[in-house]
Amino acid sequence: MVLEIGWKFAVNEDDSHQGWNDSSITNFKDNRLESLTREVIQNSLDAAEEDNEPVYLTITENKINKNEFPNLDEIKQRIDLCWQSKDQESKDSQTELKIARDTAGKNSFTILSLSDEWTTGMQGPCEYGKPFYSYLKATGQSGGADDRGGSHGIGKAAPLGASDLRTIFASTRWKDEETNEEKTCIQGRATLMSHRDDGTVYRGIGYWGDKDRFRAIDENDCEFEWLKRDTIGTTIHIVGWNRVNKQKDWK
Repeated sequence: MVLEIGWKFAVNEDDSHQGWNDSSITNFKDNRLESLTREVIQNSLDAAEEDNEPVYLTITENKINKNEFPNLDEIKQRIDLCWQSKDQESKDSQTELKIARDTAGKNSFTILSLSDEWTTGMQGPCEYGKPFYSYLKATGQSGGADDRGGSHGIGKAAPLGASDLRTIFASTRWKDEETNEEKTCIQGRATLMSHRDDGTVYRGIGYWGDKDRFRAIDENDCEFEWLKRDTIGTTIHIVGWNRVNKQKDWK
């Protein structure tokens, strides 16, 4: 079966509007770096392979060129459509929209990748009730056990708040409990704002992957090597890691 891979945003049939000032991201706006560090580490700790054993998190800053950004033209088009409605947004939101638009037009992109090991990974597939689905698609749901340390599904917005493009990619490898085989899921998410295209209103949240039902893809269907993992665990890639990394001594 040939997949149609790219970015897709759902049609907003009720004509409601989601502005750029997304509440879950704004929650971490005052201290993006501290929030990112805390929340990503907590997610990895909650997925520890063994209780009371260490978890390893590797944080890497890299650059990719525009040809390595999955379906860049599609996300640029969506940001341009958001820009057309900028006059309805606050001054702060207009400033962030301009930053996103300028960033999308660059020839290269800075990426911060947070990759854990000695964890179980985020089990998939990307279906309701699975941890990978809870992270990428569920709202107000942590997807973990009752004794987990995370912030009940709110913290997963912290990486989005650290991206000037409001865009992340999640890549995970886990072991299927029934078959004992290693499996993978890769998907991107962008949290922008409602936008209009030729009279059709689209929601602000979009996903990269199989456009059929907004599904995640297996690494075998992914042409971008930097999105793939060799070992069990999860990597969160923050694309457009520009403003936060200018903070003094961020490392």
